[in-house]
Formats: sequence, C-alpha cells, structure tokens
Amino acid sequence: MTSTGPDTQEVFIDNQSSSAGSRAILGFLVILIAVAVALALWFVLFGDNDSVADRTTSTTQTASATPEGTPTPLAIPTGTANSAPLAQTQTQPEAIASEPEPTTQATPLPDGLEPCSAGTSPDPTRTYKVDTDSAALKHRAGPSADADQLGSSPSATFGLRPTGECAVNLVDGFTWWKIAGSAEDFWVASDFVSPG
Repeated sequence: MTSTGPDTQEVFIDNQSSSAGSRAILGFLVILIAVAVALALWFVLFGDNDSVADRTTSTTQTASATPEGTPTPLAIPTGTANSAPLAQTQTQPEAIASEPEPTTQATPLPDGLEPCSAGTSPDPTRTYKVDTDSAALKHRAGPSADADQLGSSPSATFGLRPTGECAVNLVDGFTWWKIAGSAEDFWVASDFVSPG
C-alpha cells in the first residue's frame, strides 16, 4: 500500500517549485542568447571596423566620382604664401579630406555686374523663404531681370538654399543670389527673399 502522507506532499511541492525555477532560468538564458545574437548581427551589418583613413578615402572617392564613374583627384590645399604647406602642419586624416570653404564668387562677372558687398551676400549655411505679397518669385538663368525664366516659387515657399554666389546688377538695380535648385541652380532677386 502506498502512503500519501505529509512527506509525499512535500516532495511533490519541491519538484514543482524547482521545475518553475528551472523554467525561469531557462527563459532568462534564451533571452540573453537572443540579445547576444542580435548584437552580433548588428556589428556584422553596421560594425565600425574600418579605420578613419579608410572611411575618409572611400567617401571622398564616392562623392567625387564623375558621371562616367571615374574618380576625380582630391585637391589638397597647400597653405598660403606666408605659411608652411598644409601637409607639414596638420597630420590628421580628417583635416586633409575636409571640404573647401564656399566661395562668394565662383565665376567672373560680365559687364554690368559687380560683386556683392559683405552685407548683401547670402549666408550659404542658412535657408531662405520667398517673401512676396502674393506673386510667385521668378527663377532666372542669370543675375538679371532680362535673363530667361526657368521657373518660379510661390509666395511663402521655404527652403531656398543659396550657393554663395552673389551679384549686383547695375542695370536693373537688384542684388541677385544664386540658389541651389533640385534640377539646376537658378538666380533670384534678393529683395524678395528673407531668412526662414
């Protein structure tokens, strides 16, 4: 005859609690392994095992590739006439591959135009908005009211980004800013744009 006394019930209860504890530990280990696998996958896909020089070289070559796929040579500034060459004064790879500063005048100005003064030049690091009452702002092919119209921007349009080129037209009296367009660059009269 089997006995079902108090000793048998205690053994049964101990087996159940140790089984629940084992399941909790097993669940924790499964979660820990899943996190480790996810981290390993992250580092395989997005890991940072390239050196700074390799990253700089590959992004410079990619960004400076011509439409035919042939990379263009990297222009390295050599310093001013009164200073030592850049290669001797700076040894950090980031400094060599830095982008050149934007110029305020990229092309020579034809007759009837003169360069902008410091107070009338656009800030190429800011965006501007069309500031007209209700009329659209005309996009011109050159810095003149007589230049071909390439398109227009409705009043209150945001996100105009100047290239840094600026010219004062002595004939029409407007100061013209070159704007970086999505398809092509265009010129606008600065009287009709404001920071925004």
